[in-house]
Amino acid sequence: MGYRDESEFLARAAEYIADGLALNQRILYARDRSRAALHTELLEMGFGSAVRSRQISVTPVAEHYVFVAGTDVVDPEATVAAGVAAMEYVVAMGCSGCRAVVDGPCWRAHRSSAPRSAAWSISSTRKWRCCPSRRCAPTT
Repeated sequence: MGYRDESEFLARAAEYIADGLALNQRILYARDRSRAALHTELLEMGFGSAVRSRQISVTPVAEHYVFVAGTDVVDPEATVAAGVAAMEYVVAMGCSGCRAVVDGPCWRAHRSSAPRSAAWSISSTRKWRCCPSRRCAPTT
């Protein structure tokens, strides 16, 4: 799903985040911005207390993915493995799960090792990434 403009994206992101918080989920917020800018966006959306309590974790989008060493190619297997580990962590901490809002530039998947589902989940931009992420751990 694409978004016509920034305000539409932020409105949908706020709804998605609020739903996740109501379900006791950890939230990852990753965009092509600095951590400070991401914190400011969430504060302006009314999620300051969730950021301070680390229910919401922020990360620049380029740090969200695991890359093949020395390249700008996403390693889908490593990215998915990190996501599985993050999901196990948040569930062990008592959360019902983890959801992510990830918006940023497209990254190429390393096709030779990419399972189809992993390649799809990282190949498009301006879509909700509803899979777990290594950044869901409370390390803002």
